[in-house]
Amino acid sequence: MHFNNVEPPQGGFFMFDSTEVIYSIILDRFHPNAENLPIIPVQQSSLQPDQHYGGHVLGVLQQLPYLKQLGITSLLFNPFFQNNPESYHGYAIEHFYRCDTRYGSVEDWKKCVRVAHEMGFKIYLDVVLNHTGNNWSYEMMYPIFKKGRQYTFGKWRYDDLPQPSSLRSIECYSRKGSIVDWEDLEAQYSGDIFELKDLQTDLTTKGGRANLSTMVDVYVYWFTLLNVEGCRLDAVKHIHPEWVNEWISAIRRHMKSLGKSTFTVFGEYISSNYDPYPSINMDAYFDFPLHFIWRAPSSSPIKKEIYFPDRLQAIRFLDNHDQVGLFPKQRVSCLWNTRQIPLLWALLCLSPGIPCIYYGSEQGLRGQGNHDGYIREPMFSFIPVYKGIYHSTSSIPYIRLQSLLKLRNTWSDWISLMYTSCKLDLNNQMWEIEWKSTSASIHIILNLSDCSRNISIENRIFHSRNRENIVYLYDGEEWGTTTIGMLTEVPPYHLCWIFLNYEKY
Repeated sequence: MHFNNVEPPQGGFFMFDSTEVIYSIILDRFHPNAENLPIIPVQQSSLQPDQHYGGHVLGVLQQLPYLKQLGITSLLFNPFFQNNPESYHGYAIEHFYRCDTRYGSVEDWKKCVRVAHEMGFKIYLDVVLNHTGNNWSYEMMYPIFKKGRQYTFGKWRYDDLPQPSSLRSIECYSRKGSIVDWEDLEAQYSGDIFELKDLQTDLTTKGGRANLSTMVDVYVYWFTLLNVEGCRLDAVKHIHPEWVNEWISAIRRHMKSLGKSTFTVFGEYISSNYDPYPSINMDAYFDFPLHFIWRAPSSSPIKKEIYFPDRLQAIRFLDNHDQVGLFPKQRVSCLWNTRQIPLLWALLCLSPGIPCIYYGSEQGLRGQGNHDGYIREPMFSFIPVYKGIYHSTSSIPYIRLQSLLKLRNTWSDWISLMYTSCKLDLNNQMWEIEWKSTSASIHIILNLSDCSRNISIENRIFHSRNRENIVYLYDGEEWGTTTIGMLTEVPPYHLCWIFLNYEKY
């Protein structure tokens, strides 16, 4: 897809600071307000994954030093507007101008953001434009998407919701039923995501134009009130590009009028390739194509060269709150053994792009189960024996990630160059990855197996030209060094990291 009216992003490739590290939080599961008991007592041994646990924005406030010490620079909050009562994740919104009081009041949010800013954090909000919550029903029970069919409206769930009142016009909704084929383009744009009701985002329709006005007003209000640095666009794959580009332009104009010269917009566009990303006028994207390659072991060799969109920055991650395509749902710590996991975190932290840490990864959470709730575990307990261990600054996973983020900061001048492509040679448990820019390259070699492995012929030729370059070796706990000329094989469970400046040769 190509769109001629797409504006270039305001900040180019370097919209994010080169040392930025994002931490993705699900409010209900991170930490409670110590003054309020959770609605449901937390039992780590009897997890009820779809119920409300009692996390609170003031709990996040209490844990800001914990996050600062880890090396986090930016916080990404899941949506916190008033949700359907059965929802804990924030994406089932019924009132766009009210905080969900389960997670904090407006004053609580203002306090948390103010203190976070004073500590040097950036704040990003998760923006829902594609749908509302389950606020009305169809006449038919459980309709599914069928091309060209629009279903008959049944009734509103509440007399006065959703809000704002403009969303109580049925013309605002696509009314096409739930998506079955997630690759069908028409279904992507107008089908419901499960029970969440799809908003019309076709600008040729009255509803689409009305929704654009509504959503600009809603988020101008919240971005101004909380003075945040940017936002994540949820489910942007399901929104017409022309519509979301108009929304982004309107938001940027408003923020600029308030004196905010930069306002970072990044999107969740789930895709196995990069082709759709340039159609959205965002500054950065979550790198799902690379995520799908390196999040889980593969029995088939992968050898390819990836070229990245040249005007966008990548946010890279191992875990997230959906783990799309995995069944059962699993955090990455369940997919690899304990010797391999630290090497994968080193790969994430020491690769170009902005790392995004999913809450709880720094404590080695190992959630898995048959739906999303199992990978959204609580990080707290009111049972005395468990208190404090889920936000420990002395746990092994926390210390390892902390040291990797410190090293990333040290090497930021190298890592932050504009790497335009990535060459992958993943053969069983021997991975060779080359990040290329016009002036330098980063080579990362991972031996994820329990035996020494020879490096490839191609890398031997590469070594012969640069024999004196330093190779940094990591075994998951400690770093060592050698030179390229001495590196003929990679020890078991080791990562090699090499930076080459072309101007030297």
